Amino acid sequence: MAESDPRDRFLQTSYFPSLDGLLAVSIVAVVWHHAAGHRQGILGRGFLGVEHFFAISGFLITTLLLRERERTGTISLPSFYVRRTLRIFPLYYAVLALYVGLVALTAATTPAGAQFFANLPAFATYTSTGLSISTASGSSSITPGPW
Repeated sequence: MAESDPRDRFLQTSYFPSLDGLLAVSIVAVVWHHAAGHRQGILGRGFLGVEHFFAISGFLITTLLLRERERTGTISLPSFYVRRTLRIFPLYYAVLALYVGLVALTAATTPAGAQFFANLPAFATYTSTGLSISTASGSSSITPGPW
């Protein structure tokens, strides 16, 4: 039996189990960074989890595009963006709806709640990144951006 080409094996692999662990490390690092505050040394590097996560995502997206090119001889960017939109937006809007409900129930009458609802059009149109929402005391109350 002839040994298969490593590239062919790679393109035929539909799931990379080892990436689950790497993604988990990325997520834990970001959660740690937000939960533990700014620390010194290695414990203060949780923000690097975002870059790590994006590198893994880039690898997976590139793999999908290589498979498409292998299968069809070309890459359709419109189809790619439609697939990404259908994958990301439903969860985004579900979380945003949950967030709207939580803010309406717990903070609608606060300055931070009012600011959240004022920023909701930007959240709903996916045109906000990192909007600051501050209370009168200057502390972040509900969210810097929707998350």
